[in-house]
Amino acid sequence: MKTLKTLLTLITLFSSTLFYAQNGFIEIEVTDSISLKAISYEYTISTEKDYYGVVEEVDYEADENINKMKSENKEKMALTNAETFLKNNKFKYESLENSNYNINSTRFGFNLDTNGFKVFVSSIADLKKIATELKGAEGITGTISKVNYEDSKSFEDALIKSVIDKGKVKAQKIASFSGLTLGKIIEIKEKDSFAGDDFMSMIQSLQKLGKNWLDNNVLSKSYSKTYIIKFKAE
Repeated sequence: MKTLKTLLTLITLFSSTLFYAQNGFIEIEVTDSISLKAISYEYTISTEKDYYGVVEEVDYEADENINKMKSENKEKMALTNAETFLKNNKFKYESLENSNYNINSTRFGFNLDTNGFKVFVSSIADLKKIATELKGAEGITGTISKVNYEDSKSFEDALIKSVIDKGKVKAQKIASFSGLTLGKIIEIKEKDSFAGDDFMSMIQSLQKLGKNWLDNNVLSKSYSKTYIIKFKAE
């Protein structure tokens, strides 16, 4: 059992590792990451137009213009109430018509247009306050449209040190299991990230938010670095 455990440890250590005893070096690939906290948000409130039905049950022969008017009145009332709430709570916001926001697509049977507001929020507590207020409101919808995170550059030195420290530990274990003496680092190269890494990171962040983001106290995303480290080994 002990032998099997040792074998599994070796397999784990040697994955993503190049080891050339005859050339006198051990080369490993190490990745580490940190969590960046969200520091501000943009929350978009917009009208929600239903293409597959009307707001109220009506006779199929009902005048379509009247039906449309009822829907628009309800949307207008909901937006008025939303703006009153934003003003009363001193939230900074601007009209979507006056912003760069523009949605011309239809998704899931609904069209989000430029009737609404972009709200600038500095805390998740205020974000929850707005979302809770709008929850259940007919004719409008709200969503997090942008999240600004801590500057990753301020954490870069600590992250690089962490990656190198992890590399030393991993390389030392490989050297010990291989009967070698680990020497100094002779080369470090940062591995270029895959073109789709940023996109995948964004998707994972959105998945992490999920539908129950209101239950979270902190919104964050991962920032990582990968280095290939070559050690002298004898």
